[in-house]
Amino acid sequence: MHKNPLIAEHNVANLEKLSELASNFASELQTGDVVFLSGQLGAGKTTFTQSLGKALGVQDAITSPTFTLVGEYQAKNSFDITSLVHIDLYRTGDQSNAQPLSLNNNYIHELVSSAKEQKAVVVIEWGELLGQKIKNRTWHIDFKQGAVESERIVTIARNV
Repeated sequence: MHKNPLIAEHNVANLEKLSELASNFASELQTGDVVFLSGQLGAGKTTFTQSLGKALGVQDAITSPTFTLVGEYQAKNSFDITSLVHIDLYRTGDQSNAQPLSLNNNYIHELVSSAKEQKAVVVIEWGELLGQKIKNRTWHIDFKQGAVESERIVTIARNV
């Protein structure tokens, strides 16, 4: 069995390398995939999503949906993925005492459950606040500060 080199811990030296990692990661995605991003504020979650969107052919500027909760972007690529849904759950709970957001939240539940038929990929920042397991193929990407300010330790894992 061939081991996927992306499913590993990556020492990312700068924004250019983070963008390169996001571009490589884009080629692994399938319609319906959900990508959970975790890490402290400023760790690179939104920057990674912006680079991922660019690799998927998103033409619009991807901004943090911290206040709007959800951003949806059309994508044009050879991966059969036609949209990127970007969800930020930061404002759904106090991070020091995080309370999971019920997946019964109809809107988020619908976005996740219809992602495959909509040919979408769903990226969820602060995904640990979702609180329930989902049926989609999922990726978990964790961002940590490296030894210097521009460096990040990015760990990628996948659940089938």
